[in-house]
Amino acid sequence: MIVRDLMCADVRTCGPQDSLKQAAELMWNRDCGSLPVIDGEGHVVGMITDRDVCMHALMTSRPLQECTVADAMSPDVCSCGASDSVESAQSLMRSRRVRRLPVVDGDRHLIGILSLNDLALHIRDRRDVGVPAEAVAATLTSVSVHGQPQGG
Repeated sequence: MIVRDLMCADVRTCGPQDSLKQAAELMWNRDCGSLPVIDGEGHVVGMITDRDVCMHALMTSRPLQECTVADAMSPDVCSCGASDSVESAQSLMRSRRVRRLPVVDGDRHLIGILSLNDLALHIRDRRDVGVPAEAVAATLTSVSVHGQPQGG
C-alpha cells in the first residue's frame, strides 16, 4: 500500500507571514491540530500545531494577531511522497516522532497530508489488510512518548 491510498488531499495551509490568530482560527474551523506552512510557490517550509500557537502565546505574552506563523512554526519538516510505501511513512513518523507527514511531489509542493488518524481510520474501516494494526499501534506508541519535543 502506498501513501496516496490513505492521504488526505484536501489540506488547508497557511503562510509564514500569516498571523497566529489566522492559523488558530483555521485550525478551529477545520477541526484540525496542525497546518502545513507553505511559501509563495507552494513549497512546504514548516508545520504549525495548535500547541505551537498556545505555547508561543504563553511564552511571549503577545496577542496572537501580533505574532506570525513564522514566529512559532517548526521549520524542521519531514515529509514523504505519494508513491512512498505506508510502511516507510510510518517508519519516518516513528523515528521523527510526528503525528502528521506532509505529502509532497518531486518539487516539494504540497499535495496532501498523512496522519495517524488516516492510519487508524483505515484499520477501522478494514479497507484491506495493507496496513497492519500492530504497525499503527507501534507508530502511535513511538510518537506518544513524553519528555521530548515533537514536530507536526
